Amino acid sequence: MAWMLADALYSPDIYLDQVDRTTVVDTYVRRIEAPESESKPDVGLIRHPLDVCCSAFNYLLLTNRINENKAEKFFTDYIESRGSVSPLNKGATWQSTMLWLENNASNIVLYDDLVKNPEKVLQTILGKKDVSASVDKYSLEKLRLREKDVDQKKIKRVTNKNYSFFNKGTTMYHKEIMSPEVQTLGNAVFREHIDKYWG
Repeated sequence: MAWMLADALYSPDIYLDQVDRTTVVDTYVRRIEAPESESKPDVGLIRHPLDVCCSAFNYLLLTNRINENKAEKFFTDYIESRGSVSPLNKGATWQSTMLWLENNASNIVLYDDLVKNPEKVLQTILGKKDVSASVDKYSLEKLRLREKDVDQKKIKRVTNKNYSFFNKGTTMYHKEIMSPEVQTLGNAVFREHIDKYWG
């Protein structure tokens, strides 16, 4: 989403997915991944809490920081801590981040909607501006194609030979890998927000 927004707003003559994020992308679109009281975001991108948990686990697998047999404990710890995936989120929980976004973000965007119809989501944020070229340029299909030609070491991406940088992009992914018992626990803990956004 950051790449699409930056491209639609500033039309840089580069592929933002092929450069180091901290040196170029953040020049155009500032990304905040944990609540910062002094900043009010224009867009709050939210994802189902159990999908965030699975994504965090996949990221730790991708960077060789956890073993696959630790999944059940990781999922349970995440849920019982109200969505803490430390060390990835610097102490914030999914729940505290959600409350902060609801009180501060000008636009709330569901990850699910972004995956299903990115053009509609960007159009809602940017109004009448034509976003179709930016959406096409940064579609998952195009990103995966370009990834094959990228020197991973040069742009300092976290990956290994078994995984793509774009590892998973599906919505409701937790239903595929979490046990029914863990899903039930998670649905109970995050009930208020799940009912509000995904009910």
